[in-house]
Amino acid sequence: MKRSTLLILFALLAIVGALVVLDVIPLGLGGDGGADGAGGADLMEADDAAREGATLKARGTRKADGTESDSGSVEIDLFDSVPAEVRGTTKNGGSVRGRVVRKKGGIPLEGVRVTLGRYDSLITYLRAEANGRFDELEARTGADGRFAFLDVTPSKGYVVRARHDDHAITSSDDDLDLTGRDALDVGDLALGRGGTLTGRVVDQEGQPLPKVRVIATWRISNPIGIILSDPALAPELERETTTGADGRYTLDRLDPQPKTLFAIAPSGASQVVRSVSVEDDELKAVDDIRMPGDGVLAGTVVWADGTPIVGARVFAAPQMQAAVRTVSSDAQGAFRLAWLPPGTDYVVGVLVQGLPVNLTMGLSVGDESVRVEFPMPGSIRGVVVTAEGGAPVKRFALRLDDMAPNPDYQMRFIEDQVKRGLGPQPFTSDTGAFEFPRVAAGTYKITATAPGYPGALVEGVVVVAGEPAEARLELARGHSASGVVRTAAGEPFGGARVFVVSGVDSQMGSEGLTAYIYDRTPDAVSRADGSFTLPPQTPGTYELIASHPTALAGILRNVDLRAGDAKDLEIRMPPSGTVRGRILDELGRPPTDERVYVLYPNGFVRTVQVVEDGRFELAGLPVGRCLVRWMSMLDGQVYRRFGGSEAERDAAYDELRQKGGEHDLRDGAVVEVSLRIPPRTVVTGHYRVGGNPPSERQRMLYVTAQGAGQFKSFTLDEDGAFEIRLMPGAYFFYGSTARGGLQSQDVVIPEAATHTLELDG
Repeated sequence: MKRSTLLILFALLAIVGALVVLDVIPLGLGGDGGADGAGGADLMEADDAAREGATLKARGTRKADGTESDSGSVEIDLFDSVPAEVRGTTKNGGSVRGRVVRKKGGIPLEGVRVTLGRYDSLITYLRAEANGRFDELEARTGADGRFAFLDVTPSKGYVVRARHDDHAITSSDDDLDLTGRDALDVGDLALGRGGTLTGRVVDQEGQPLPKVRVIATWRISNPIGIILSDPALAPELERETTTGADGRYTLDRLDPQPKTLFAIAPSGASQVVRSVSVEDDELKAVDDIRMPGDGVLAGTVVWADGTPIVGARVFAAPQMQAAVRTVSSDAQGAFRLAWLPPGTDYVVGVLVQGLPVNLTMGLSVGDESVRVEFPMPGSIRGVVVTAEGGAPVKRFALRLDDMAPNPDYQMRFIEDQVKRGLGPQPFTSDTGAFEFPRVAAGTYKITATAPGYPGALVEGVVVVAGEPAEARLELARGHSASGVVRTAAGEPFGGARVFVVSGVDSQMGSEGLTAYIYDRTPDAVSRADGSFTLPPQTPGTYELIASHPTALAGILRNVDLRAGDAKDLEIRMPPSGTVRGRILDELGRPPTDERVYVLYPNGFVRTVQVVEDGRFELAGLPVGRCLVRWMSMLDGQVYRRFGGSEAERDAAYDELRQKGGEHDLRDGAVVEVSLRIPPRTVVTGHYRVGGNPPSERQRMLYVTAQGAGQFKSFTLDEDGAFEIRLMPGAYFFYGSTARGGLQSQDVVIPEAATHTLELDG
């Protein structure tokens, strides 16, 4: 199998191997896996009892109605009821508020169950503990339909869901990134009837299959694109039904969000539909779900001395498949992965806690003699104490990094992304002690963080097989900084995210600063009056960057924290403006799947996806001359020339300017724009693969203008039919071939109302 295919299919395994070194995955190594590959007592399955216990504890306290005294409000425990205002586990943390209403009429609803959680598939797959990373909270709306989650542990990717027996579940539109003392308001969550999906489950020959469990959940996605095919391993399930004698199923009252579907046959065979969309009040037919074959891969997992490894995690998948089968090795180290599609190019990955993943490539279905050996590991243990006096630090988090990182930059990038998503491993210990019980041999560095202290780092921790390594981390008292964030005009700027950085290029402008702190975790958020206070920092000299989605990033340089705290600082946000408007096609209709861009003479560009009614808005734009245009692939072709010399850049900007759309954006101004897409040719036709209709995995077609560097994708129907609107010009069309690769074809679209195109891969 090619290396690139391994990255696509089994990057998840490499990530897990790296993260288990951090001990963030408490897999446990004593359970029995399902012998037939159908799931069984899966060690990666979430512990429902533990989750429920955590949820009950998270229901918190509320003020007793009408009971106050000189000492303040009296609080009562609520373990038998759920209040509308719930506190999390981080004192002075963030907050999330909102209201639940009936979609029809907007009437507030009382007593609706509202949950706050982080339903990240990698978090669930890796079984990273919530404690110390994020909160799982539950509230019930009050008489005004409102709810609030207070003292919430800062984390990325929170989702709010409202649930009521008479309505479909409704989720907040976007993942909520909560940092520090953020105060987020999700607005109104409108409960409606939801959407309905209907379809059929068939066998390999296309015959209907009865008694198949069909389960819908919110779309499962992660940076790797892999879905574990057991629904018990999904972050959360929404609806379930069973097929009838005709193989048909119906899933109703679905949250109008993209879904992933699981089909589980009585035999244990399973299949996954990666993504299917559904709208409120929509009845949507889903293509037939075809169950996989009955192939088997089996073998044993052992230590280098031949001792069986119990509870090793075993994965298997063929090339170009999103669904990954997984089981655990039994008491004899044996595993058996059943109900696999036929194939001769399988990869089997085996994970043992604390060790890098072991990959075996090029296996054929039917091989039942796979043998996987692992080297003996070591361990790391130690303490975290204060630098002044050596007192134990009782709450801290550690990040463990191999000092000889993966030489494959793609794998290393994915590993870093997932580490950033999980964050450091939290510990709680009265003595400051910690332990990573199983670590691959190598040399490591450990980074410690704790509330009230700057970070500490120890490097060169050498792990030898069969031996414990010792580490001691000392946290010094740090120095803080406080001040205010203001607009260019001097007004307080609330909600700005403040980052502590060092070594920023003195020539870097606001656009570069925005990119510099992209996806970093802010150190503070400015309050309504613009004020901010940073946590203690290691003594040194820093730059402070303030950013906000509606503004350009501002920077304050040379903040000296070597001798003590810094106060009365001021960060000014640069001048900026906003562009908003609407885009319509040649017939006056709002288009779908289109983008608008704002381009400056220096090549700086911002784009935005238009919403359903064709409206768009871009805030926090630099002031000055700029173009506001529809992002056609032909415009993209011209934009590519901005990467050349200054003369080429000027010529490219002038060429686009002559097509129209130039504006002079001023500080604080809002430029209203109305855009019209020029007439396009309606291109219809079919894409065949070897003269035959495409299979499920071949039903994507990609198109780009020649030299544009901008692609659009289209989903073909079962017969390979498509309809695309394109401006006249020369294009490349890319489609999947019978072997799974991509093949391009040159096509010229004429100036005409319609054009027919027949393509064959």
